[in-house]
Amino acid sequence: MKKIIATMVTLCLALTAYGRNDKEYNKNQLKKSQLKNSIPDKTNYVSPLWAKFEANKPKPPIKGKFQPSEFDVTPLNSPVKGNIAKFLLKVPKNFEITQVKFKVKKSSHILFKEKDYSLTKLVDTPEGKQLHISLEDPTSGFYRLYVKVKIKKDKNEEHLYRSAYHDYVRFVVAEKANGVPMPDSTENKATIAGVDSDKNGIRDDIQIWINEEFEERPIVKLAMEQLARDMQTELVNSNTEELSKIATIKALDSSICLSSIIGLDEKIIQQKRLKERMLNTKMRLDADTRVNANFSGSKYSISIEPEYMKSTCDFSY
Repeated sequence: MKKIIATMVTLCLALTAYGRNDKEYNKNQLKKSQLKNSIPDKTNYVSPLWAKFEANKPKPPIKGKFQPSEFDVTPLNSPVKGNIAKFLLKVPKNFEITQVKFKVKKSSHILFKEKDYSLTKLVDTPEGKQLHISLEDPTSGFYRLYVKVKIKKDKNEEHLYRSAYHDYVRFVVAEKANGVPMPDSTENKATIAGVDSDKNGIRDDIQIWINEEFEERPIVKLAMEQLARDMQTELVNSNTEELSKIATIKALDSSICLSSIIGLDEKIIQQKRLKERMLNTKMRLDADTRVNANFSGSKYSISIEPEYMKSTCDFSY
């Protein structure tokens, strides 16, 4: 009898321990699930590591902290409301610039189009040396300025501008005052791309929704625009696996950017609302399915360091 009682006690303790372990396991699984859901379902999530992105093919550049440049470039009129973007070059003593090269890229096209550097001259102002860039196609959106300089004491070497996380300067071109009109529904649903009358990379119906929904939250509006542009780029490149993968990494960046501004919980809600509006036809749903298939098996790793998360934005805040 004593043996039976002892066995029952042991069994009860084991079941109790199992129950505790099972609860702990379920709790951990819930945490993992919430973490997975914090980014789009296009990727096999890899636990947070230092800033590094890996895709099977092609492999994008590794992101991380650069050694900052000896000189700094600061936007003076971002958002730009005309055709001229102005930047102040801050240089230390004995850093005499003899040659300046630059190139400007639109962030939504950054992964697909290469441009050459052009020579330019600095403008002397009471505030210091300024770089004035004429924009060929000043459609609203996010832009990147790359700058190289040569200095008097080292004529043969070019110094590339670098900040803590980027080798470019971020600036914004403002939207036109009147915005965009609501497109014809039939025309807008006839293709994956839909209607984008101002050519800013966002469907007009999505642009109007973002403008109205986030009018009182300008920084959130910028982040939602960035995410919408990159999700649109994913959809229109869904038939090309290589471009689709690169576009997905960019969209994942934009998701992290939005999290850095409004937090994880609200980001999940707003991203879901945006996705529901973007995938409003069977053609677009099918494109999204192809995007997921293209990126299947690829990896995307992040750092949860606040400054890193902010650096995934195509604008400064």
